[in-house]
Amino acid sequence: MSKIDALQRLGRRKEALELLERSAGHREPLLGCALAEELLRDAQRHERAEMVLQRAIRMNRTLGRAVFALAELRWNQLRRGEAVELFRAAACLDERDENRAHAYFVACNHLGRTAEALLFLRERFRRFGSLAGWPARTLFAALASVERKHEAFAALDEALDLRPDDGELRLFAAEAHARVGRFDAARAQLAAAKGKTKRTSWLRQEAEIEGYAGAPGSAMDSWRSVLEEEPLAIDAHTAIANLLAATEGPGAAVAHLDAAGERFPYHQELQRLRLASLRQQDPQRAVELAGRICEHHPEDAWTRKERALLLQRLGRTAEAFAELDAATRIDPRAESTWNVRGTLLEETGRLDEARSAFRASLRVTVDQPWAIEALLRSCSGASQRTAELGFVWEEIRRQALVGEGILAYRHAADGVLDPAALLAQLREAFEARPDLWQAWIALLRQLVRMRRLSEAVELAQRLAERFPLVPGTWREVAQVRAENGETDKEKKALETALALNPRWTDVVRLLAAAHERTGELAKVQEVLERAIAASPLDAGLHGALAETLERLGDRNGAIARLERSLRLEAQHGARWLRLVGWSADRALKLAREIVAQRPHDANSWMALAQALPDSALDDRLQALARAGEASPRSIPVHDLRAELLARAGRTDEALAACRPAVFGDAVPVPLRGRAICIAAQKGELTEAIRSMEALVETERDYRWGLCCLVEWYEKSGDAERALSVAERLVQVDPGSGFGRRAIAQLVMRTDPARARRELALAYRHDSGDHGAGMLLFDLHLENGDLDSAAATLAQLQSRLGGPFVAARVVALAARRGDLAEATKQLSWICAEPGQTSDWPIRSALAVMARDGWAPNGFAVIDSSMQAGKAAPEVAGIWVEQARQHLNVVSLWRRMTKLPAPLRAAAHHGYLLGSAKGSLLTFLLFLAFFKKTLCEDDVTWGTVGYALYARGLTRRAARWLREYERRSCEPWMLVNLINALILLGRDAEVDRVIDAARRLPGGDREVKVLAWAGYRSALRGEAESARQHLRSFAPSDPFSRFVCSVASTLTVDRFDEARAQLEEVARAVPPGTLAIKVYRGAVREIARRFGASRWWRIAQWFRV
Repeated sequence: MSKIDALQRLGRRKEALELLERSAGHREPLLGCALAEELLRDAQRHERAEMVLQRAIRMNRTLGRAVFALAELRWNQLRRGEAVELFRAAACLDERDENRAHAYFVACNHLGRTAEALLFLRERFRRFGSLAGWPARTLFAALASVERKHEAFAALDEALDLRPDDGELRLFAAEAHARVGRFDAARAQLAAAKGKTKRTSWLRQEAEIEGYAGAPGSAMDSWRSVLEEEPLAIDAHTAIANLLAATEGPGAAVAHLDAAGERFPYHQELQRLRLASLRQQDPQRAVELAGRICEHHPEDAWTRKERALLLQRLGRTAEAFAELDAATRIDPRAESTWNVRGTLLEETGRLDEARSAFRASLRVTVDQPWAIEALLRSCSGASQRTAELGFVWEEIRRQALVGEGILAYRHAADGVLDPAALLAQLREAFEARPDLWQAWIALLRQLVRMRRLSEAVELAQRLAERFPLVPGTWREVAQVRAENGETDKEKKALETALALNPRWTDVVRLLAAAHERTGELAKVQEVLERAIAASPLDAGLHGALAETLERLGDRNGAIARLERSLRLEAQHGARWLRLVGWSADRALKLAREIVAQRPHDANSWMALAQALPDSALDDRLQALARAGEASPRSIPVHDLRAELLARAGRTDEALAACRPAVFGDAVPVPLRGRAICIAAQKGELTEAIRSMEALVETERDYRWGLCCLVEWYEKSGDAERALSVAERLVQVDPGSGFGRRAIAQLVMRTDPARARRELALAYRHDSGDHGAGMLLFDLHLENGDLDSAAATLAQLQSRLGGPFVAARVVALAARRGDLAEATKQLSWICAEPGQTSDWPIRSALAVMARDGWAPNGFAVIDSSMQAGKAAPEVAGIWVEQARQHLNVVSLWRRMTKLPAPLRAAAHHGYLLGSAKGSLLTFLLFLAFFKKTLCEDDVTWGTVGYALYARGLTRRAARWLREYERRSCEPWMLVNLINALILLGRDAEVDRVIDAARRLPGGDREVKVLAWAGYRSALRGEAESARQHLRSFAPSDPFSRFVCSVASTLTVDRFDEARAQLEEVARAVPPGTLAIKVYRGAVREIARRFGASRWWRIAQWFRV
């Protein structure tokens, strides 16, 4: 037996099996039992294993090991009633074997016979509790697993009284206390165990406690001490890898496991751990390693399944299925086998077969949230989803649940099934299994979903009484309190949940959000930082802390946290957009780093596509192509490609991107919706509305489609249908801020009370929906309800702050006649730097003017400018106000007295406003301030703009000709390019375009790029022009027009050029420059194709 055991540990199972086969003739039942256990690893040998086991039992009816192996076989054969009785018999025969006792409990619990098993374990503890600590630990684990933790700790305390010197039992108690956040009690038990247990056991527990307490450095030191004495300790390697990944990055974790794996190449568990670390970092190396593991351990079904998934990721589909077939022969009935098969089939577009595989997995056990989600994901329409939900429900009714299945079912059915019908099903499940806290929670969530809050509150109170030590209980209680507007009770419930489970990051985020709603940002930061210390690998926590730091004014700290979040979880699109907004350069640098680290990960390439600027269209599309290679069925990849192409005006390509060949005829709903939106962008609004109506009729829960319809109905003036769809959207998704805001805007004139209710609900559901909060304030103020307006304003000040909120403080102060507060807030707005909108200051000035305080408003803004306290963005508005309150001479004099940066900004604002008005005054201004206007490059460029805008084309070209001696920005040279084109100075045009493209940001300036494409096409460089035009997406109408003309000049056939030109002629923007561009194209097309003079004249006068 020792030799057999050694061979098995070394992974030489073939030799071990041969030795056991040779020994099968012996009349020693232990050898027969060992042979059967080895045979049980391969499902094809189960029949022989059963025969061997029955023979061993006949030879020794008290051999618990053989009875236990037979029980496992019966369980895998789905003969579970027999299996339970055999598990009990094995536990009785080997009454000191905790694995046998625990297996009996697990089997009973799965079949709903929990009370029977707990009675058995309590009796074992009564008989053996004074002799050993293990019976108490088994009882504790069983009670804790069914969330009866108060009974579990009572049993543990009783065991410690019986065995005060049992070091291992005290270590167990230390961990048990640490898991529920009782760190003082945990450290006390740890100290009491020192010297009474094995040193590595003590170090392990110390590491665990330090990890729970959020001290990763101390935890790693303890784990390294374990490895010094036990170099093959898998738990230590796992813990160190996780801590290294959290503190030094994934590469450090891989390096650690590589070193250990090279040292022990035949250790199966260590190699599996190494494989898991390589899965995302280097799939190719992972495949090679998995192959070596399978060579050494050919019966390793788990590794074969992992290898199959990796091969599919690398596009080696045939090999993936072959590997899975090998794994299936070894482990055919496991739910994971079916799940992997379903995944491979889904990836290859065989959706009917994929659903069949996922159904087979759920027949084994329906308590698989992932499999339920995968089954629904592989459906191509609402009718299929409804049918599959019916299958899942029948399995829930047929199987005895552990509980997770009912929660997953409710989540999947939400928005698909009728809410009342779903509620009836959940009541049935609740009544059938009131011992499952998951059944309570599923019912509670549905009640909240249907806004039956009084019933939900009553059920939540009963839930707290029934399961007080279940963390999930208090999370749900908190959600009900939040829906009921009871923020203090919500916080208390969340704190109770965290006390029971300190590492529950979902609850951490909810508690942070509750503090945020009451304006306690310092507490938000404290809660998040404490949670990150305990869970440093949670990307969501780092992202939430980044948002908080930004609101606290720490932009650099926020960027660092956001970068950390994205390194951990690259696929979060919203966070990439936020980082691009905060620092586009750092976002792009980070995305490139992630791609370099994970070149085979689709999410890495998606991140790069999101981080690249709009002007780098070719690079973005190339990144998406790489993402598509890594994950051909990724809907977000195809959707973003279609969106980018549509924005670039490449409509045909965009529509083709919405119909990827990999999906065949079963195009996913999001891509069908995107195609409809592209049609709407083309101007085919009526047809788009009809198509989207048909889509949401079959896809009842398609939220984005409903949002589009609301916008399109409003745009087409059909307010009644817009309101109807918005109401349906809220029914599908009660938390939809968009839906509630739409309802409010549609009814604010006819039913303002309802509008205020909808906005209040939207702001309560999402404390970050500040648009709803500000509109709610506006309606309260309009209604004359100053107290409600003040209450909403207080929330906005604590959650958001900033100029938009300050402008509303001015509005409230004006309604209350508080001139001092109004002028104070206006002064603050004037001094706030970095404003991206002039609405706050304009709104505040308009409110003050309406109440007769216009001179006071100008006095505030004027004093801020003269004192140099105003932000540069205010200068343009100061010029406008000064023009109303001062004569020209006084304005110019005050302008000369401004501090230099504000004077340049004022000149800039004055010039922008000089595009209209008296030409004489404008020319006098240029003459009077010429020297000053030349001192600042931005102001110098603005003069060029103003001259061009006034139609003084030659003067503009003359003023801007010294661009080579200036620190120009691309927009400045755009005005020179425009002027030179109008003047027909083509050679100079090309030189200026080249100079503009060499400037910082010139390769991203759309107007420069549009002119470059047009000039290439005009010179006959068709292929170069085509490539150039595909490389960016024009955003403004004039640039799109220039690109359309350039595209017309690249075609090779006259009839095609003529058709495109006629299309362009219908959308020529107003102005001489557009006409010049159009007629230049007509002249060139006529020259190239030899068109008649009359055709040229006809086209010439079409615009």
